[in-house]
Amino acid sequence: LQYIELTFNGIGQLISLKNRKTGGTIAFKQEFLVYKGMGYSNYKYQSSGAYIFRPNGTQAEQVSNVTTVQCIEGSLINETRQIIAPWISQVIRLYQGKNFVEFEWTIGPIPKEFKNPVTKEIITRYTVDIHSAGVFYTDSNGRQTMKRTRNYHPSFSYTNTEPISGNYYPVNNRIYIRDSQNQLTVLTDRSHGGTSLNDGQIELMLHRRLFYDDNFGVGEALDELGDTGQGLVVRGRHWIIMESPENSAKFYRPLSLELYNLPLITFAERKMTPSDHSRAFVTEFSALSRSLPLAINVLTIQMIAPTRAIIRLEHIFQGDEDEHLAQPIKVVLNII
Repeated sequence: LQYIELTFNGIGQLISLKNRKTGGTIAFKQEFLVYKGMGYSNYKYQSSGAYIFRPNGTQAEQVSNVTTVQCIEGSLINETRQIIAPWISQVIRLYQGKNFVEFEWTIGPIPKEFKNPVTKEIITRYTVDIHSAGVFYTDSNGRQTMKRTRNYHPSFSYTNTEPISGNYYPVNNRIYIRDSQNQLTVLTDRSHGGTSLNDGQIELMLHRRLFYDDNFGVGEALDELGDTGQGLVVRGRHWIIMESPENSAKFYRPLSLELYNLPLITFAERKMTPSDHSRAFVTEFSALSRSLPLAINVLTIQMIAPTRAIIRLEHIFQGDEDEHLAQPIKVVLNII
């Protein structure tokens, strides 16, 4: 729509992303893959399990190509619906007035073989033409940005015995790669494990189904059957931002809060018209009399008396993230 243009090939695979604001186009690929995990029925060898990610090999396998695709265009939203496998589907959305791409994925139940079931750990991988030089960045609890270097750790001598899981890090709300011209940022709506195993790639763990205990105290495999008895189904969202490195933070910082605080949709029986309801009830409220600066977020409000409250504000930008927005800000509480 307004800011982003996506191009798909003849079988419904995403192949490029264009930033309409800058005019730049970059090759872009997204795919679902599976790591088949180590699985042993004895205590002598280490299985992949609830506390351990241990793939059986060093390469993830592609689940499938897109099998079904449907494109829908509107004045507010454009979306492409993909079915990759009977148990994996995805909707890719562009919103009017928004400069990100939304990937909403649904995975499960992960199949289970009748005999000798194979542990399966499902990832999504984003591949772009960015020369990231073995470096990627993850957040620390949604706040500080941590620099990560592939096959390296700053506080001990790194031994490459587990080349995949040894490079995985917690991702609470963002992971990104960059070079001198472009930065690919992936915002998440929940915590994942994530990494960049090759330059120009970001991968995130989405779902796991494991059939062997890892011998770390749980005493059972991570194989929840869910309501249907067939296994769990998970659904989540990623927001993809492609910007220059110097402009990325001013987008991913407020957008990560927006994604984390998405409205909770509820339903009730309608007993009056929407206009009558809005006249009879308070349908909108803000404790602020004016907007706060973009860099300031209301973290908590705690009422301690009928007319007294404790308000916690946070500056959402790290000191070196943006030339202007990362500067110190003075907030006068009695005028907001």
